[in-house]
Amino acid sequence: MFEKLKAKFKKKPLILCIHGFGHRRSTEYNNFKLWGEDTYEFITFDIFDDQDDNDTNASIWIERCEKELEKLLPLQRDIYIIGFSMGGVLASYLASKYNVKKLFLIAPAFEFISLRSVVDTIMKIINNQPSELTMSNKQVSCFMEVVDRCKDDINLVLCPTLIVHGDNDQVIPLRSSINAYNKIQHDKKRLIILHEGPHRLMLDKKTNNEVYQLFSLFMQDKLITYTPQIAEDPYKKIEDKVQKG
Repeated sequence: MFEKLKAKFKKKPLILCIHGFGHRRSTEYNNFKLWGEDTYEFITFDIFDDQDDNDTNASIWIERCEKELEKLLPLQRDIYIIGFSMGGVLASYLASKYNVKKLFLIAPAFEFISLRSVVDTIMKIINNQPSELTMSNKQVSCFMEVVDRCKDDINLVLCPTLIVHGDNDQVIPLRSSINAYNKIQHDKKRLIILHEGPHRLMLDKKTNNEVYQLFSLFMQDKLITYTPQIAEDPYKKIEDKVQKG
């Protein structure tokens, strides 16, 4: 009975969710909020007004993310961050600047090699959509500037970091996450590749719940774990002896 009451009043982990570029914005996290409402407290917000073509100032987009995180600081609770696509780059920036417990990146839009190719791909996709679903050139340019300004902050991230990327991503190439992973300057990191996974991993039926389960395992310290005492390998000494000649 006591344990049930204790669990009832225990504060849920605080998860700040940073969305990607496009019209879905914070609704991209609806599945996570539905599946995890009893376990986690998800904080979502919109970085920009997709209906306002003048809301295209990269500094303001970045500042809005900072302000949302700073609202949580007075609570004096551990803060976890999820970032999808462009939001993954912004989440890395926040994690490099503030005290963040863990960082979970979903198909982050770093693209160190050719940012232009990413935008070209996005434009091909949105130009095939109805006009009410397209993003303007000004909005795309702002997206590019946000990524360009924040992409190198992954080098400064010190908290445990899990990156998930699909190998069938038609928007952000897998090598973007591989490059980002290699730039993280500590060992508390993992990159998990989902075969046949598209860009919008949280919405695709093949991958949406898998991504959530990976997030949940990460939160429970079952991914990126600290190695416990391990069993002795009886053949290790023999292998070492053979290698030494």
